Amino acid sequence: MKLSAACFAALTLSASLRAAGPPQLSLRWNELESAIAGQQVRMVLPGGARIDGRAMAVQPEALIIKITKTSGKKLQSKGEASVPRSAVWVLQLVKTGIRWRVIGTTLGPGLIAAAGTAIAIRTHVSAENLSKYVGYGSAGLLGAGIGGYLIGKRADRHVTIIRIVQ
Repeated sequence: MKLSAACFAALTLSASLRAAGPPQLSLRWNELESAIAGQQVRMVLPGGARIDGRAMAVQPEALIIKITKTSGKKLQSKGEASVPRSAVWVLQLVKTGIRWRVIGTTLGPGLIAAAGTAIAIRTHVSAENLSKYVGYGSAGLLGAGIGGYLIGKRADRHVTIIRIVQ
């Protein structure tokens, strides 16, 4: 019971910390390359297309980005592109980890297994009903594993907003 309360408190605390919004940086164009070179970035172009990709280089008049996702294929296609300096005034730096995905994927099924074992012991499950409870338990383990992974994936994503100042 204490473990589930601790997990609930940790999830609630992490959600409240993230509610404040992502951290923000204000950088000059000449400081941008050291902050984003080789990193995953996300931005909206003046035409309205949202692009995601890896920042390759920052040149004096353009940002070179290898686009992996785009919301407007007609406006901006995938592949390496040069985004003019005048079109870049704010972007998101996206960093991902793996720690919380591993923790969520193992902790979720572990809690379900512990709860299922406690329920089985307290209710004195008979041999006839055992197969039914094993099926429920398996579904619960699978669901907890998937849910833990998805929650962990969200916790592993760290976004920093970078505003370009003159």
